[in-house]
Amino acid sequence: MLEVKSISKTYGKKENRFKALDNVSFDVSEGMTVAIIGKSGSGKSTLMHIMSGLDSADNGKILFHGKDIQQMKRKDSEKFRAKEMGFIFQSFFIEPNQTVYQNVMLPLEIGKVGMRRRKAMVLEALESVELLDKQKNRARDLSGGQKQRLAIARAIVHKPKLIFADEPTGNLDSQTGDKVMNLLFSLNKNLGSTLVIVTHDRELAQKCQVRIEIADGRIKAITKPRTGTQVVTSRKGLAPKRSPRRIM
Repeated sequence: MLEVKSISKTYGKKENRFKALDNVSFDVSEGMTVAIIGKSGSGKSTLMHIMSGLDSADNGKILFHGKDIQQMKRKDSEKFRAKEMGFIFQSFFIEPNQTVYQNVMLPLEIGKVGMRRRKAMVLEALESVELLDKQKNRARDLSGGQKQRLAIARAIVHKPKLIFADEPTGNLDSQTGDKVMNLLFSLNKNLGSTLVIVTHDRELAQKCQVRIEIADGRIKAITKPRTGTQVVTSRKGLAPKRSPRRIM
């Protein structure tokens, strides 16, 4: 489904140059739950932004069902994301003065979905996150957990093939965070969407089918729960020249 091929990214110039990603390669199969895990500054969020087309790499390719999203024009890339991808961020990024219903409808407006179909899709998404009774409330009046569930409804309303969640429980208490993650994994099963979670929380990462560990901009290891850890770095810490690991 998603192929990450030899991705590198550098920020800054001259003495301030910083290599955020260094020759990163792996594949993700459809319908999987994948955790990209690493400490702050490891490059995990940069990797997510490049995988989704929100940022561009200096080198390499991101293939989504064979289509290189790095080569898309800006307008085409925005339309592609609006149709194929959903995003859940730690800071929610909801519109506080709009209603819950209006927030969830936004991706459908961008995607130019017809009004009649929009309503049914919004109500279905709100019901799936148990916010149907809050549809007329202003987003600013919701609790932290409700705001995150609203962000999830907005991310899944168009039934995307790929959902990115960047530290989705970072601003929540442990009990609310557990509820949000159970909801995400449930939606992964019900929608069949691939779920990619960026996190530094190892307990959360353990719940995913696959874990990709990032350190200093390189892949340190890929872990599959049933088969154990596959170390994919060479002695020098650089990815060896071999075919990308396929996550089954």
